[in-house]
Amino acid sequence: MKNPRLRLIEDVTWDGIPVTGERIRSLLRLLADAGPRGLSSSSLITAIWPESPPAHPTKALQILVSRARTLASAEAIARTESGYRLNLADEDVDIWALDSLLSGAEEALANGATDRALESAEMAAALDNDERAARIIAIARSRQGRRREALPELEALAQADPLDEELAAEHLRTLAAVKGPSAALERFDRLRGLMIESLGTSPGHVLRRVHEELLALDRPMRSGLRHSVASLLGRHRDIEELSGLL
Repeated sequence: MKNPRLRLIEDVTWDGIPVTGERIRSLLRLLADAGPRGLSSSSLITAIWPESPPAHPTKALQILVSRARTLASAEAIARTESGYRLNLADEDVDIWALDSLLSGAEEALANGATDRALESAEMAAALDNDERAARIIAIARSRQGRRREALPELEALAQADPLDEELAAEHLRTLAAVKGPSAALERFDRLRGLMIESLGTSPGHVLRRVHEELLALDRPMRSGLRHSVASLLGRHRDIEELSGLL
């Protein structure tokens, strides 16, 4: 993916050069937030001059648009029937590119296209330190089998949003694979208590299914086999079962 020409997430820049003039910066932000359809002239005037509009607001807006085109490019802002819009592709505006990448990553993850989901989410993360991107990256890495790498990320995300059931399910499975099913079952019990206290309800079907998986994996442990991160003795059947479930 190429670098967006218009960046707005941290600072307003065009092709890496800072855009000067607060009203021009405001104009570009407003048009980007409005999406490809743009905004009417009256809406732009109200937003840019909220307290003291100029004597000739339509003319003032035309001058502002002309200056913005000079700083960016003549084609960057297009006229519409009622106002103006950004005449740029999604990949040329960082907030548009970010939304497109995250939507694509979430769809890919839901459809089982883990590698594609991870690639899109990592590109999104390069644009912004976005929580949606971090969530997809952690889940995708776990589903790729990179569980030790994913576990700290999943733990941090689950702590920040413990009621996200899909995230919690992935965290429990990863915890079981790395530290053993007993550790995951302890975490499930805490999560169940939190959900009852916070929501007045028990875990949903996704977490209940994971709980059943963990109980099945924990039975050999309670029969005398001790879990060890360093040793896989006696765990081949559990590992095959867990891998199949993941």
